[in-house]
Amino acid sequence: MSKKSAIALSSAPRRRKSMRRQPPGRRWWDGPWLMVGSIGVVAAAILAIIVVSQRQPTASLPSRSELATVLDQVTQVPPEVFNAIGSGGTNSRLTPDTPPTPIQGKPKVHYVGAEFCPYCASERWSLIVALSRFGTFENLRASQSSADDVYPNTPTFTFDGSQYTSPYVDFVAVETATREHTPLQRLSAEQQALMAANNPVGSIPFVDIAGQVHSVGSGVDTSLLVGRTWPDIAARLSDPTDRATRSIIGNANHVTAAICQATGNQPAAVCSSPAVVGLTVQSPSQGSGGAL
Repeated sequence: MSKKSAIALSSAPRRRKSMRRQPPGRRWWDGPWLMVGSIGVVAAAILAIIVVSQRQPTASLPSRSELATVLDQVTQVPPEVFNAIGSGGTNSRLTPDTPPTPIQGKPKVHYVGAEFCPYCASERWSLIVALSRFGTFENLRASQSSADDVYPNTPTFTFDGSQYTSPYVDFVAVETATREHTPLQRLSAEQQALMAANNPVGSIPFVDIAGQVHSVGSGVDTSLLVGRTWPDIAARLSDPTDRATRSIIGNANHVTAAICQATGNQPAAVCSSPAVVGLTVQSPSQGSGGAL
């Protein structure tokens, strides 16, 4: 990740303007200070234009037809791309839960994030790619991270209003706030317990897989998505040489391996693939990690 590995729910970071007071003494407009002051005014005006421009969306949301194509590409990444990328040169962010929760019935994948969060924005690409190997999404909508945060306007999706169906795993997603920081969804008692045990600071994005392993922060290099469009990112998911693709798919393979461990390596077509078998997952029972 970059400047920060995660964003605290209680105090989402925003860029703040510095404000310095003019010290007492000689006034800037006296004598030679006039030119200096004029330059300062011009510089401040330029800075204001830059700040305002950074707060504007970098691109319009994709149209309905564009979004349909994007979602097809994100949810149907060719198997050979997963295998060609493997870890993508990244280490898994997943660490054992403390304590682990016994798996009863269908394993659950929990996600806690917010629409304003740039790191949640990048993590969603990997989650959608990975979970689409086990089931299907409906009603995913395009979204952007906040315009006044680090990595402004990162293209992404929102899980608010979406549905996920799978015979192997359940997906429970909570978007706690909108792009404008308005409260949106609330955590369940189960999610609150998982956060309290494994993420007491309340940082996002938070992902927990079957009460066995979890991650805090994005496993994707968010900087690689800034300034790009949904169609551009999605179309390149079939190119294993693209840097953003390697980051997204590499993280998705780590998530896939952890889900496979929770499902007893089902479905076999996914869990026995070279990309998954070649990764290690640190589980509560393994301590230092072990190969699937």
